[in-house]
Amino acid sequence: MLYEKIVPQRILPDLFRYCPTMDLMGAVTEDHRIFIHRLNGQRVLGSGNSLGSSSVMQMCWKPDGRSLAVAWSDNVVRLINADSGRIAHQIEISARKGQNISCIGWGLNHTDKARAERKAAALGKTLDDLLTQVNEAHAPRDVLDLPRDLVLLDVEPCLPKLSILPSVGKDEDIFSSRASVDAMFHQHGKKADDAVDIMIVGFEDGSVHLSIYDSFNIGTLTLGNASSLLRECKPLMHASHPFSSTHALLAATAEQQQYVFVPIDIRFISDSGAYLSLLASKTTQLQNLLRYISQVQRLMQVEWQNAQDLPTKFLRNINKPLQEECQCDFITAAYHLVVTGNCFGPMREWLVDELAERGQKRWDKAITTGYETVRRLAHESLLPALDRCSIVVSRLRGLSKCQETTGIFGLNTRHLNHIFDVLDCLALLTHNILKYASLELRQFAAFSTWLRREIEVQATEASSVEEAAEKDLALDYAKVLAYIQGPMTQSRLTPLLLRDAPLEEATKHRPEEWVPLLYDDFKKAMKELTMEDPADQEPQNFAGLMKHLHKRCGVVFDEIAEDQQRNVMVGAPLVLSEMEGRSLLDMKLHYENSICVIFVVMAAGESGGRLEIHRISLSIENGVSSLHGTEISVVSLGRGLIKDAKFVDDEQIMILWKGPDASHLLSIAYARSSESEPGLFYAPLVPSSSSQINLPPVSTIPDSIVTLLDEEVVAKHSHHCFPQSASFYPTKLEINGRKGRRVVCVLAQDRMKYRIYDLDTGSGVPEGEANGDVTGEEEGDAMIG
Repeated sequence: MLYEKIVPQRILPDLFRYCPTMDLMGAVTEDHRIFIHRLNGQRVLGSGNSLGSSSVMQMCWKPDGRSLAVAWSDNVVRLINADSGRIAHQIEISARKGQNISCIGWGLNHTDKARAERKAAALGKTLDDLLTQVNEAHAPRDVLDLPRDLVLLDVEPCLPKLSILPSVGKDEDIFSSRASVDAMFHQHGKKADDAVDIMIVGFEDGSVHLSIYDSFNIGTLTLGNASSLLRECKPLMHASHPFSSTHALLAATAEQQQYVFVPIDIRFISDSGAYLSLLASKTTQLQNLLRYISQVQRLMQVEWQNAQDLPTKFLRNINKPLQEECQCDFITAAYHLVVTGNCFGPMREWLVDELAERGQKRWDKAITTGYETVRRLAHESLLPALDRCSIVVSRLRGLSKCQETTGIFGLNTRHLNHIFDVLDCLALLTHNILKYASLELRQFAAFSTWLRREIEVQATEASSVEEAAEKDLALDYAKVLAYIQGPMTQSRLTPLLLRDAPLEEATKHRPEEWVPLLYDDFKKAMKELTMEDPADQEPQNFAGLMKHLHKRCGVVFDEIAEDQQRNVMVGAPLVLSEMEGRSLLDMKLHYENSICVIFVVMAAGESGGRLEIHRISLSIENGVSSLHGTEISVVSLGRGLIKDAKFVDDEQIMILWKGPDASHLLSIAYARSSESEPGLFYAPLVPSSSSQINLPPVSTIPDSIVTLLDEEVVAKHSHHCFPQSASFYPTKLEINGRKGRRVVCVLAQDRMKYRIYDLDTGSGVPEGEANGDVTGEEEGDAMIG
């Protein structure tokens, strides 16, 4: 035993997962709080349920272990960054409102298997060795390939890192920490260039949603359209293999009450080749950059609006008495005071009694902070993000020109040029914001100095007039007058930042094919934005350009998704067994000699002591799978009860077996038996038809059944023993079978405790004979190690 953990609340038995690459355990409690702990008990994440009535439906780790996908009852899959604990992204599947998520799977697929084989041969390793090293930081260096390296050459690592953004107080705020920003934009070289992540989300109505590279949506498939058998089905499990473009789903039909195997052929993995990972990563990066720029826009709007609130309040207080007694406003009175030196009575009282030195300092701080923040966000955040957008779009445009003859990516060069045009407008807008902010800040600095001097002059006696005159020599009255009659009430930043123009205003005067000329019109509008009356100008502002950018990028994303979705096919379903008297435990997909092999394990029998392992072989040709053969093996494990079973690796399966006297962790070799390697015997099954594939009952195949007595089960296969006299009663398993670190997590029956065991050491050691435990306390949770 490596570790034991006592949690303050009960864990949901179907919602605890072990990280595939790191020693992290993720669990969901009954009140739908998510916890992630290290092997030593240290809490990495302990989030409360901030979504109100929403509850966690499913969760799954990313293959590289850096993110945890959590599916909620509001049909939103939120990706939690394992390093920062923040929500890195959320996938909203609005098309399936009213249908709960029933399963979620996240797999890694290599886009060029032949290249992976050449790499393994050059390094003297097997393909399995490459799979275990694909996510490691110290993986062996790639095989040199000059043409491919030229294609994948990227200048982004040479660019400065994007700045972190102030927090806006939202759960999905992921740009406020250095770790989150680096994880999204600056993890160069940590991802496999020839691999792509694919997430499959299944719903209770039989629909399946696909997305790649964390956040790029491919679309939603309906399994019922492929076969009448799947019209009312519920996906339960997902399995995949890095070298197989076919993914496996296991569903339960509502009408026939049967377990059905469904292959999903994702053909764009093999069709797109090595460029798929580049396309997927760049489109995902473009989506993340759009989110970053949108947050910069919101921050600039909020900061500028906050900066204008206090001066607006001051001017509103003085304008009313000036209007009643002098028939003018503050602008006229201040201009009159600067030019003539004559101060109206209400103006003097307001300067001395109401505004005073304290109010002037607050005014100065509010406006100065507003200008400096807007200028900093534009210079340090917005411009670098726009530069990265231009580079990403240029890469996509290069791919679009490369595939003009094949059309396998769904990219349109003309639509990418539209994005370039909007990015040019945003860059010009940003430079104008910088110019106007710097100019108006200098003007306000002169106005603030004059205002402070006037407060002192109006509050002093006549004998101090000479000292005031000496101070006048340091004032720049031209800037003071310019600020009073312009930026004080009609800043040129206000129409650019705050005015929310509708999207149609940008292109209502020209047809669709002339959209790339938007930059010419915008440049002309910027020149016409004069100081005399900027409020009457109607330039395309920040909000309008962002709406236009989102619309143009959405067109490109939709074209890519539609093209990839056409290359996703649902294969012929295979009925495995009746649901009555059986419980589905686990599924695993192997890739053996160009044959895709799927293993499905179930617990069956009246007493739940019979283990059924289905072996389904698929042959894949040009990305399309076809049934190659089906086999079954049945093991009767004495008088005990099978409580759970999980595949450890390609050879072993771990079974939680409750015997007459104790519970045991059993390890059984489930691979096909041979003369050199003993294992289970699989009897072939012959489907009844090809259109709707049904298998005969297991009872008609006696050769596939192996019966073991209780003594044989314990003597041959027991890996660990849980005596009934002990306080720990196991009920659920979670396996991490990665090479070099095989562990099993066992959940107790009360769901308040779990233990982690090392599978590579020990055999059949009872709990009472284990080494003594040491207790401790951390963060209010009991910890035993």
